[in-house]
Amino acid sequence: MLPENHLEFLAPPPSPVANTTLNRTPAVVNDNELSQYLYQSLHVPDLTLPDRKFPTKNTLMRNPPVVVDFSSLISSNNNDDSITKVLDSASGVGCFQIVNHGISPELIKAVCIASTGIFQLPLESKELMVSSLHNNHYGFEEFIKGKAEMKETSEGFVWCRDDKNLESVMGAVWSQGYSSFRQKMELLSMEIEHIASKVLQVLMENTPTKSTKENHEVYTKKGWTSFYPHQEAIVVTIGDQIQEWSCGMYKNVNGKPIFNIKEDEDDAISMAFLYSQPTFNGSTIVQQDIEKTISLRQQLKFIFILILVFKLYVLIRDLI
Repeated sequence: MLPENHLEFLAPPPSPVANTTLNRTPAVVNDNELSQYLYQSLHVPDLTLPDRKFPTKNTLMRNPPVVVDFSSLISSNNNDDSITKVLDSASGVGCFQIVNHGISPELIKAVCIASTGIFQLPLESKELMVSSLHNNHYGFEEFIKGKAEMKETSEGFVWCRDDKNLESVMGAVWSQGYSSFRQKMELLSMEIEHIASKVLQVLMENTPTKSTKENHEVYTKKGWTSFYPHQEAIVVTIGDQIQEWSCGMYKNVNGKPIFNIKEDEDDAISMAFLYSQPTFNGSTIVQQDIEKTISLRQQLKFIFILILVFKLYVLIRDLI
């Protein structure tokens, strides 16, 4: 006697199988068709993914990003024309240029000269730095072993102010030049930070509220374009967090200077300053004196990238 709650599963009866050759033929044909269908369905299609690297060829922009006078932008008279240019360019191409920013060419040149020592370090010193900072976000960004290979590629070095581990390693590896480099870089960083904070303040104070942008379409990158920047201009690009904060109104773009360096020319350096405002919370506009003492949190986010092989050119990418 089986228990009352016992469930008994019975296998289905076997399917009849024909023994004649005539009856087997349709089954063979069906098997072939099924195999062909499965092969075509499960076959992985050949996909060409977009190139994430900077392409060797790109289109030249017919209308380069607008040029905005910095003194006019931050003027107490509230120059609506300059503000409109910034907002339109940030929402249109995610990039604009700033002139008359007040940073002396001598300071920029001094920083570039001091930073060349980083890339001229012996190969052994670079290997020591990479091994010492393998769990850190700073140091050499793209380090390729082998002197022959290093001559054919660019190098990136990421420096952060007041990172104790980086300070210790740099002091040991580059004891003769790091102190001078650090002093000059801090002076330039304060100038850049002042400009970046003012630009961010303009965006925050003149951006419509989120409720008016609920149906805004997400920006889609359509390819790389290039333009010739204005003499001594700072090129400002919008970061992904600003795009998210503005609900897609402002466009996140990536960029860097690309120049053809001839064999008889010296290697050149470009600088990208990544700025982050600690008081920005993505929902409210914080009114305060941005020129106060820089907080430790802000110092940790203020990062500098020096890229070898490209001509002198200052680029800001705002990460907010």
